[in-house]
Amino acid sequence: MALAKLDTADQLERALEVYDLLKMVRDHELTSTTESLTKAMESLEKWIEAMEDELDLDEAEEAKAEIREHGTTPWEDVKSRLGLG
Repeated sequence: MALAKLDTADQLERALEVYDLLKMVRDHELTSTTESLTKAMESLEKWIEAMEDELDLDEAEEAKAEIREHGTTPWEDVKSRLGLG
């Protein structure tokens, strides 16, 4: 399946798997191209961070939509319900 057809969470999961494999290979010196692996890992880290940022933004948008739809509960009400105030 092409990465473009996967959602961001699935892409992130696969990227993390690849990153872990690259790290294992590099750390165990299973190849003499450590510099190439390090560069690949740096690129992959940037991609992973971008996907994590995208997921964070998606979650923030979902939370804002929920607030628009249902509103919020004042802190004083929460404390009162919990017997804190």
